[in-house]
Amino acid sequence: MVQTKMAVKTKEEEMMDILAEEIRKEIDDEIMVDMFKMQGWTVVKLPRLNNMMHAVDIDNWCVENAGPGMWNKFGATFMFKESKHAEWFMLRWL
Repeated sequence: MVQTKMAVKTKEEEMMDILAEEIRKEIDDEIMVDMFKMQGWTVVKLPRLNNMMHAVDIDNWCVENAGPGMWNKFGATFMFKESKHAEWFMLRWL
């Protein structure tokens, strides 16, 4: 019979993995936002989202007012292809 060693992570290692993943995602998001900026999109950063329903309300508003393909988001950072949509967004959500 062959015994295999199972890698068991300590709580510390698990936390480090979680933190590393969060940092990786933040860096990826920053790179994507910079790419949108370089293409002329307008970026609006919300201070924070109040709750999940607030996020859903904002997404629904973006779909209805900016339209598909005319906006994108990474967390609480929203990008709009047309500046008028960003302006409307700021008037409504900031």
